[in-house]
Amino acid sequence: MREALSFLVAVYVWWFAFSSPVDFWYRIYFAGAVLLSIALSEDMVLRYFEPSIRDGVIGIISGVIFYLLVVLSIRLLPLSPLISGVEVLESFRDLAPAYVYAPVTLAVAVVEELFWRGFMLLRLYRKIGNLGIPLAILLYAMGHVFTGMIVLLVGALVAGIYWTLLLLWRRNLLTPVISHLTWDALLLVWGV
Repeated sequence: MREALSFLVAVYVWWFAFSSPVDFWYRIYFAGAVLLSIALSEDMVLRYFEPSIRDGVIGIISGVIFYLLVVLSIRLLPLSPLISGVEVLESFRDLAPAYVYAPVTLAVAVVEELFWRGFMLLRLYRKIGNLGIPLAILLYAMGHVFTGMIVLLVGALVAGIYWTLLLLWRRNLLTPVISHLTWDALLLVWGV
C-alpha cells in the first residue's frame, strides 16, 4: 500500500514539475524534496548507502560508460522522436542560470536513486521477491509518463535497468547514485 501511494505521489510531483516550463527548475526542486522525504522515511535506504572508494570509482566509470552509450545511440541510430525530445530537454537549461539548474539537476540524480532504487525497489523486493525488480524498473519508467516526453520514458526505462543492475551487483546505493550523478554532470557539460 505504501509503495502504491508513494508511486502516485512521485508521478504527481514529476507531472507538477514538468507542467510549466516557466517555473520548471523550482518545481523540480520541490518534487525532489518530496521524493527525498519519502525515501529517507525508510531506514533501509540509508543502510544500503555505504561510503566506499571502490563503489564510488565504479559509479564514476559506469556513469561515463552510460553517457557514452547514450550519446552513441542517439547519434548513430535513427531515433528522430527521441532526438527532438533531447533538444526540448536541453532547452530547459535556458530557463534558468547555471547556478540554479546545475545543483538542482545533480540533487535530483541523488533523489531519484534514493527514491526509485533505494525506497521503491528495496521495498518491492522485500515484499514480493524477484518480481519486485522488474516492477520497480517499470514504475520508474512509468513515473516519467506524465512529463509528456517520450525521451524521458524510454530513457528512464533504459537507465532504470542500468542503475538497478549496478545496485544488484554492488549491493550499495552509492554506486548507482555516483553513476547517475556522473551521467547528469556529463549531460550538463557536454549535452548529447
